[in-house]
Amino acid sequence: MNLTEQNRRAAESHRAGVTVIEVVVVVAIIGLLAALLVPALQAARESARRMKCINKLKQFGIAILNYESAHRVLPLGRMPTSHFSLHAAILPYLDQRPLYDALNLGVGATDTSRPGVNATVIYARLGVFLCPSDPLLKPPNSNYAGCLGDGRPSMRHRGAPIIGLNGAFVESPISVAEIKGRPFNHGGDV
Repeated sequence: MNLTEQNRRAAESHRAGVTVIEVVVVVAIIGLLAALLVPALQAARESARRMKCINKLKQFGIAILNYESAHRVLPLGRMPTSHFSLHAAILPYLDQRPLYDALNLGVGATDTSRPGVNATVIYARLGVFLCPSDPLLKPPNSNYAGCLGDGRPSMRHRGAPIIGLNGAFVESPISVAEIKGRPFNHGGDV
């Protein structure tokens, strides 16, 4: 065996391994790619959650319009005797008929004299009322609500003053036809 052949064999045996520097460089590149990829994944997830919120809001709106088609008025912002919100009124139009049927409208939402009567309904966590982008929301709350107004006492509905309620979901029946094309300005009649 001559000297050149020994040098060649030594060089081949040396090249078969990976140096520490090469490993560190590869790990650094992988770390950099992961650092770039994680925010993109989080942004994509948030975008998907935002789309779910938009779709749930559309379901909420369709349920309100289906209620209006069936009853010829929008759901009341707050039911007169039980003080349940419009969420309770539209339950049948959100495929929640059994939950609506379990609701005792003779007992108020805030009635403390008969605790637990409507607890099943009040504390039901319905996904259609919750936006996945809001991690802090706890039942019986909802991310979506109907507007009773901004608290200004100047609106009139059918000639009678509505104190503090100048939104679409007032405490007296109103239809979409009565609202359509008429601005909700302060001091105006609907």
